[in-house]
Amino acid sequence: MLGRLTPSRARRPGLQSRVGGLLTATTGSRQIVQRVDTSMTELTAAQIEYLANQQLARLATAGADGKPHVVPTSFRYNSELGTLDVGGHRVATTKKYRDVQANPWAAIVVDDVVSTDPWTPRMLEIRGRADAIASGGTDLGPGFGDAFIRIHPEKVNSFGIE
Repeated sequence: MLGRLTPSRARRPGLQSRVGGLLTATTGSRQIVQRVDTSMTELTAAQIEYLANQQLARLATAGADGKPHVVPTSFRYNSELGTLDVGGHRVATTKKYRDVQANPWAAIVVDDVVSTDPWTPRMLEIRGRADAIASGGTDLGPGFGDAFIRIHPEKVNSFGIE
């Protein structure tokens, strides 16, 4: 939906549009224009391998009200685009999907514990621009509905992943 709004619709409260490297958001009578860096951070081979062996992540979003929301979710690394595609059943009806429509930034954390003795955790956090995509999710794999969220990595933190 982002980028397809007409100028008259973009002025309605809470709606956003993205044109080139600019993101325009309207809240109440205020219009905010923010430059969006469209460059992405590439994941390392070890990080990509780690993601391929994990099944569950935690997605953090913030809605139009700015309040945080964290939920477990399924995901897959999209090697063609270098993005993380987040999905599940009926994603278009979820708060996380509405949050991304209202605030196009998200973070996802994938973690596990290799051993408890000695304590050996691993973690990969990816933050970036997020798109709420209405169709195409069923092509991503089992367990994905039509709608999904695509995260474009801009900041990556990891621990215990060589």
